[in-house]
Amino acid sequence: SVMSEEGLHWETLQKMLAHSRPPGYRRGGKRSRKIDAHVEWVRGVLDRDQEVPRKQRHTAKRIFDRLRTERGYEGGYTAVKELVAEIKAMKREVFVPLVHRPGEAQVDFGHALVNVNGATFWTPTGCQMAWLGGLSRAGSKLWVSMIPRCP
Repeated sequence: SVMSEEGLHWETLQKMLAHSRPPGYRRGGKRSRKIDAHVEWVRGVLDRDQEVPRKQRHTAKRIFDRLRTERGYEGGYTAVKELVAEIKAMKREVFVPLVHRPGEAQVDFGHALVNVNGATFWTPTGCQMAWLGGLSRAGSKLWVSMIPRCP
């Protein structure tokens, strides 16, 4: 038989006969996970954790235990651990290093506490910063200008 001569499985031969060209890899639909029904609840727990001290926040293990007792979760710990890591990664702050070449400036706007003639108040403020001098910070000078809007 062709299967034994070519070393093919019968299902592979059926596919070859059904298609004139190889169909390629066909990925099935997204499989649902047991944890999917609890994603919003876990997200809510992690959101509320932002209001308590760091040592009192939920670990993935604690969330897993609560899911089992309070919500009847029957899935595994790994799925909970991966979901918690995924949610925390989306909320993590990202910092981009700023590079200012000589002659370039950065302007930021915000609020500052200022003292004008003995009166202290919060005011909208603009702050302009520029490096003056060479490419290295050593020997360069930082020029800063604060522009408060007085009442």
